[in-house]
Amino acid sequence: MDIVIYGIGDLALLITNYMKTQKKYNIIAYTADSNYCNQEVIYNKPLIPFKELSTSCPSSSTKVLLAIGYRNMRNRVILFEEIKKAGYSMINYLSAKSIIDPSSKLGENNIIFPGAIIEPFCEIGDNNIFWSGTTVCHNSMIGNHNFIAARSVLGGKTHMGNNCFVGFNSTIIQNINIENETLIGAGALITKPTQPFTKYIGVPGIKVDTHKSTGILI
Repeated sequence: MDIVIYGIGDLALLITNYMKTQKKYNIIAYTADSNYCNQEVIYNKPLIPFKELSTSCPSSSTKVLLAIGYRNMRNRVILFEEIKKAGYSMINYLSAKSIIDPSSKLGENNIIFPGAIIEPFCEIGDNNIFWSGTTVCHNSMIGNHNFIAARSVLGGKTHMGNNCFVGFNSTIIQNINIENETLIGAGALITKPTQPFTKYIGVPGIKVDTHKSTGILI
């Protein structure tokens, strides 16, 4: 499978390292906005401005993985939509060292790192990142464009909307609704439904800030 990775930062480098151990992934190039393409080669592969990508890597024979981190969460949505608008299919990166129950359903451009566990009967949308050691418990429904940091736990029947950020070692108990663009700080314990565009910290988690105008900026 020929793959172009959209991204040139730390996440793209990590994905590159992991993909080398799984032969089904064949990275042929990297791409980014032209403002970031200040060199012709990166990680020993061509770096192609996205607006020029279709010339050398047409959508008919190439798939894309968006590997952009969490600094600006809304930016991840914009880039995902640009790639889809250009006609590219997008792959999931699923670590061979993750555990994903076959009964669970995944969309596209999901990144699941080593040690992550997706339990039975979960439904996961598009463009989510599940870092190492995270657990998504049974019957959970996860929307699109979310970032779940390392060793976080989402209890059974969690319903998470879109574009949320869950910090390191956080816990969401079972049967909780996490609304769109919720920011959960590291180590928080969420025991009640959240409000959209709101930040929560602490044990138990309490509302401390809102970010509707800016989105989540880390």
